[in-house]
Amino acid sequence: MSAFGWDDEVETVDSSFTVLPEGEYEFVVKAFERGRTKGGGKLKPCDQAIYTLHMLNPGGLSADINHYLPLDDSLLWKITQFFKGIGLIAQDTPEGTKVRYPWENAVGCRGRAEVGIRKWTGDDGKERESNDIARIMPSTQQDYGSL
Repeated sequence: MSAFGWDDEVETVDSSFTVLPEGEYEFVVKAFERGRTKGGGKLKPCDQAIYTLHMLNPGGLSADINHYLPLDDSLLWKITQFFKGIGLIAQDTPEGTKVRYPWENAVGCRGRAEVGIRKWTGDDGKERESNDIARIMPSTQQDYGSL
């Protein structure tokens, strides 16, 4: 994607935003970017990893969901769960083991996610829904088909 000017001719694009039903989905890590949180609640502003997970359920419904991993001590469990779930850290790695997370190596890795639905109110006052990742687990699939 790139920026365009006020007077440029561009192609129209429809929204392809899909909210998946709650459940467990196989996924492949599609993209990684470095970002920063604004903070809020107990979380102070900090760096964060943003992974795009491409989900696919057995019925063929698919969607991309962003998975945010703030680099904060209080969320190390979530980061560890992600890297164990996609197989870049061994499942039996004991708590307290020193590791250096392989952030960029996650793209292309596969796992399984428990997906929930979060309801919120937009700035326009309308109720909206989006998906949240509740938990990351190792994949149970040997063949990922068209994931």
